[in-house]
Amino acid sequence: MANDYSWGDAIEACLENGDALLSDAECLPDWERYSTSFALAVLAQEEFAKAFLLHLVDRGVIKWGAGIRHLLTHHHSKHLVGVLIDWLAVPLEIALERAQASVRGDPLEYLPAEVAWAVNILSHKKLDQLLHGYALPEPEWSGKARKLAEGMLDRQKQAALYVSVSPKGRLGRGPKSIGKAQAQFEIERSQRFSELAADAHGSRVLSHGEYRLLCDVLAAVFADNAEGAD
Repeated sequence: MANDYSWGDAIEACLENGDALLSDAECLPDWERYSTSFALAVLAQEEFAKAFLLHLVDRGVIKWGAGIRHLLTHHHSKHLVGVLIDWLAVPLEIALERAQASVRGDPLEYLPAEVAWAVNILSHKKLDQLLHGYALPEPEWSGKARKLAEGMLDRQKQAALYVSVSPKGRLGRGPKSIGKAQAQFEIERSQRFSELAADAHGSRVLSHGEYRLLCDVLAAVFADNAEGAD
């Protein structure tokens, strides 16, 4: 059941800002400003992840509260939401294959491991850490989700913007470490995020079976972490 309050204005503002950041990111490679393009593309992804989280709140899948509000401002958490979006935001031919499998009655019972790890880390690590100041370690969580939770993409974004200096005063990683291919990869990923977040807001997600399963899992997992609205 959806919430009484409509979150449409906030969702549309996130989508609009994400698209503006993405538009700037798309222009900069022509000027060989690959590092800034990379950083803006990642920032755009964060805005689209916020829009998707707010969409889930609007649909009543997860409840609004202090925990979700913290996730919206926490970069690592938004990068984990990106793992969920990556699973849904597939090319048209894959979405059609998924739809055909659904028509055939092929069962879809489990999330892929990477997506399941991202959901669990968001719920049982990030929320616990943000709300209570601690979280129990879970060594079985691995792969890209764990690396994102530990700040992998955020460090890359920082390196794309700032020159780092080591404790001994030596030059560390900086904007020159980002090349054209890395910038283009994040631009294309951001484009998929934009389409998925807009499609979700417009109730037209093509990977419907996957989306429905993800919503069911999120509703169950986040039920215990619901906080009072503020």
